[in-house]
Amino acid sequence: MNMTLETIQQLVKTVRHLADTYPDFHYLPTTQTNNESRCAYNTGGCDKYPGLSGCIIGQAVRKLNVDIPANMNLVGVQPILLLLPGVTATELKSEANVVKIEKWLQSVQLYQDSGKSWSRAVERADRRAGQGCE
Repeated sequence: MNMTLETIQQLVKTVRHLADTYPDFHYLPTTQTNNESRCAYNTGGCDKYPGLSGCIIGQAVRKLNVDIPANMNLVGVQPILLLLPGVTATELKSEANVVKIEKWLQSVQLYQDSGKSWSRAVERADRRAGQGCE
C-alpha cells in the first residue's frame, strides 16, 4: 500500500469517528467573504459543542496533528490533503482508490457546508461517492 492511500484512509477513519462522536453537529460558518458566510477549516463551529472549531475535514486533519495555515482556510479539499505527510499530488491524481476517497471527502464537505449534520453528511457521501471509503 502506498503512503498517500494509507494516510488518506486514516483521514477517512477520523472523519467517520467525528461523525459518530458528534452525529448532530451542524457546522456554523463564521468566516466572512464579500459579506457572505463561508465555511472554513479552522473557524466556525456548533452552538451545541462550543469547544470544537472548524469544519469536519479541518477537525479531522488537526486530529492527525497537521496544522492548516490560515491562508488555506478557504481552499478546496485537495490542497488540504497535500498537507498530510506522505501525500503526493501525482498519487492524488492517478491512484484510483485515492481519487475515489478524495471524492468522498469532497462530498462530506459539500453536505456539511449545506447544513447537514455530520452523521447525515457522511451517510449522503456514502451514497453519492459509494461505499468502500474506509
